[in-house]
Amino acid sequence: MAGCHQRLFNVAYALCGNRQDAEDLLQVTLEKIYSRWSKVDADVDDPYAYARRTLTHAHISERRRARWRRERTGEVPEQPARHDVPEDRLALQQALAKLPPRQRQAVVLRHLEDLSVAETAELMRCGEGTVKRSAYDGLRALRRDLDPSFRNDQEEAR
Repeated sequence: MAGCHQRLFNVAYALCGNRQDAEDLLQVTLEKIYSRWSKVDADVDDPYAYARRTLTHAHISERRRARWRRERTGEVPEQPARHDVPEDRLALQQALAKLPPRQRQAVVLRHLEDLSVAETAELMRCGEGTVKRSAYDGLRALRRDLDPSFRNDQEEAR
């Protein structure tokens, strides 16, 4: 698992939108994997895929619990500027953080992790049509946020 820690963290960060929640999600994931390691080591061909699945399911579970525990304002908090992150990557992270959780999951799993629609649907525990629609809507929202010419083209088309 040490070899794929950074890759898992990147997925967690993309799903959560901030470092603290990503670290918490990764910790929960690693705890779950550790408690089942004897079974995982013997039965699983690809430990990273197993870890990614565990991470995704933990994120879904946390999101469901969060509805009852957290007050949501609908606003995305300001992200502090990070000097070690290129400006375009920071803009992408901020735009991803604005997406609804299901759209963010679909975009991250389909495009960051390069999974098929079927694999993404299985991980998200939903239908393939839901994945396609969520990814489409998420990408469209990202384009609107990140590309001013896309916004202008859409307004002219109306």
